[in-house]
Amino acid sequence: MSVREQNRRNRILLGQDNNALTWLIIINAVMFVTLLFTKVIFQMSNGGDLQTFQTQIINWFALPGAADKVLSRPWTVISYMFSHDSIWYFISSLLWLWCFGYILQDLAGNTKLFPIYLYGGIAGAIAFLLAANCAAHSRMSVVFQAPRSRRRRRRQSDVSPLRPRRRLGNRASRLRPCVLTLPGDYHRCRCR
Repeated sequence: MSVREQNRRNRILLGQDNNALTWLIIINAVMFVTLLFTKVIFQMSNGGDLQTFQTQIINWFALPGAADKVLSRPWTVISYMFSHDSIWYFISSLLWLWCFGYILQDLAGNTKLFPIYLYGGIAGAIAFLLAANCAAHSRMSVVFQAPRSRRRRRRQSDVSPLRPRRRLGNRASRLRPCVLTLPGDYHRCRCR
């Protein structure tokens, strides 16, 4: 038997029993339908108030940025991986899961896909928590400023009502760091 024939026989299809990728898609779909059903019930009972749904339901599944809230809700480290709030977020997540999960399942095997999904989600949660808590306590800041123009700025009275004002386009692409403030250091660097 050649290697090509062996690969065809060993290839895992989505409809096979105990396919980890299929189970991940089913778990995500069941959680999405459950949250969507709960959202519809909250909209009907509260007159369309989604803020109540956000505070009473989604906050119990979503991963909070504060470390003290994660310690009081440790299940959010796992539940955020399976929770989707909008239909487009759900579709895009499952599309990426199906595309890369199929490749990863072919490379690593069926039994390793679910642990890789969980370990990747936990590593993402830890990275998110570190970034959210370290960035919040950091005192270093960079202020961005648009480059100065050599021409004087026109006042509203200088603009002719017959000639439309010229749009300058996207100024965000021309921003550069201008002021760097370090903790305890109040020196400023000038834009060049």
